[in-house]
Amino acid sequence: MQQVEDDGEKTVDKRTDLSRGSTESFEELVAQYDRKVYNLALRLVRNPDDAWDVTQETFVRAFRSWDGFEGRSAPYTWLCQIAINLCRNRARDREHWSDEPVEVETLESSEPTPEAALQSAQLSERIRRAIDSLPGDYRVVSVLRDLQGLTYQEIAEAAGISVELVKTRLARARAILRRKLDGVV
Repeated sequence: MQQVEDDGEKTVDKRTDLSRGSTESFEELVAQYDRKVYNLALRLVRNPDDAWDVTQETFVRAFRSWDGFEGRSAPYTWLCQIAINLCRNRARDREHWSDEPVEVETLESSEPTPEAALQSAQLSERIRRAIDSLPGDYRVVSVLRDLQGLTYQEIAEAAGISVELVKTRLARARAILRRKLDGVV
């Protein structure tokens, strides 16, 4: 599998034919995306243990289908689709998305003063709680776009919805977030 430099970071070349996927290329895929898949699952299921289970199951299912992956979408989009479906299945099994806030690791602030670091941490916490309070379908598109950086097309493929529906849900999610964070941001 070819790798390309992207801002100093090695990434799997999306143009490479992955349908012949060797074990080594799958291991590269896991190494590159395991943390991103975990973070996505954590934002959706809001439970670190469940997120870990979803992440593992995502890669187990991806490995089982690895030989059949044709590369019509980006590998990460394909993994997101698997993870989102697993999260939905968990929600369906539990009959709702979890409304419990999740503790997400935060990066140490590079602010020069402790006060600035505290304010930044408090702001991050309020934003995280606002995102966590979004309805499930809105949270999916918001996390994929604003936190994971996927394009509208990639989100549509991963979530199994149209690009227009992605845009609608994202607009509604952002409107909810604006109301919740009015005066904060």
